[in-house]
Amino acid sequence: MLANLPTGVIVMFAVAAFVSSVLHWRIKSYLLAAAASLVASPAAFILVCTLQSGFPKDTTPRAFLIFALMALPFALLVGIPFVVYRHRRAAHVP
Repeated sequence: MLANLPTGVIVMFAVAAFVSSVLHWRIKSYLLAAAASLVASPAAFILVCTLQSGFPKDTTPRAFLIFALMALPFALLVGIPFVVYRHRRAAHVP
């Protein structure tokens, strides 16, 4: 399945997973971290594209929204283990 995806999509998924992981690790609020991830992931992807092959041709708000929608599953799913860890850690504190 992933073998048929374009390289840019795979890079976008990797950037979204990394950014979401870092933000969920640093920000304690799940919803705030997910919202920050929705903004930061497309920005980081555009930065990676710029470093790799120059500034992308299409950086309209529509493209940013499409990148954010692609990052949405990562923003939501990556945070779940962090929430579970924080909940269990808080439950075991004497």
